[in-house]
Amino acid sequence: MQVQINGKKEELPRAMTAEELLHYLKLSDKQVVIELNRSILATHERETTVISEQDVIEIVQFVGGG
Repeated sequence: MQVQINGKKEELPRAMTAEELLHYLKLSDKQVVIELNRSILATHERETTVISEQDVIEIVQFVGGG
């Protein structure tokens, strides 16, 4: 299944929820914001929102430091 993640075309092995996508990409699910097709997903929507073919996804990860 082909999607676009942060401007790059990616091939996913199967359909998955936004939460599963974060685990697949090895990202912490608590410190990221997911935008799916120009709409920001609320944290509680990640478990039920299924990523579909040709979706455009932007993932922003918060990094602490100074």
